[in-house]
Amino acid sequence: MNLLHDLKIELVSFFEINHLPYKTYHNSYHIRNDETNDILIDDFEMHFIELEKFKFSDIKKMRNAENWIAYFSPQCTDEESEVIAMNNPAIKEALNYEMMFSQDEIKRRDYELQEKAIRDYNSSMRASKQEGIQEGIQSERKTIAINLLKANMSIDFISQNTGLSEQEILHLQQSLDK
Repeated sequence: MNLLHDLKIELVSFFEINHLPYKTYHNSYHIRNDETNDILIDDFEMHFIELEKFKFSDIKKMRNAENWIAYFSPQCTDEESEVIAMNNPAIKEALNYEMMFSQDEIKRRDYELQEKAIRDYNSSMRASKQEGIQEGIQSERKTIAINLLKANMSIDFISQNTGLSEQEILHLQQSLDK
């Protein structure tokens, strides 16, 4: 039974590059059944590539995938990129687009603004998350203080165990008395 055929799904091959800490520069994974070790879907694989671990060999002897890895690697010089591009039309096209893009000041500025917006958004989200965590901690402290007040514990004891000030605890006590 071919699950993809039954679901009428067509997968398109693509190549994704990630920066993850594996022992070799390229690792490929499939979804398998834990008991039988059968592959669930033949057409689905995940490739993880760590560019820093990729070692250049003779450019003329590299396979197609290695050419792409070399092209994206920060170790690849402009001269090596050009040699790779001469042997691979798709990489030559990518290199041409890259050169065209880097020479277009408006596109480059738009790209930089987009990158800045993404960094700003991520920074804002981290700050908001931290603020939310702090609010949650403070709310939990108040909940504990209220429960201790209901258990007739001393304000000094509650302050020592929740980190709330005596003033905050007195305010909570007043709200309970209402």
